Amino acid sequence: MNFLESLGAEVTLRTNKDGSIYKTDQENLILDCQFGPIADPHELAQLLSNRAGIMEHGLFLGLTSLVIVAGEGGIRRLTPSKPAGS
Repeated sequence: MNFLESLGAEVTLRTNKDGSIYKTDQENLILDCQFGPIADPHELAQLLSNRAGIMEHGLFLGLTSLVIVAGEGGIRRLTPSKPAGS
């Protein structure tokens, strides 16, 4: 948690509805991190990937060419500034 907080994240340990600690089927914990706007997502992904003990992260970079976001303000179509995979 300290490492993630040092990167600017607000970190919360994921829990079950009853307040007990959520564990994956392999007994791993999940830390939910709120970073806000990320200036350099590729750099952050690399830092997370290189850190011992972090199994995965949710920065799925370069995997899509279109994201559709639906919300109270309507539907938005987001495209990357560079083509996926470049």
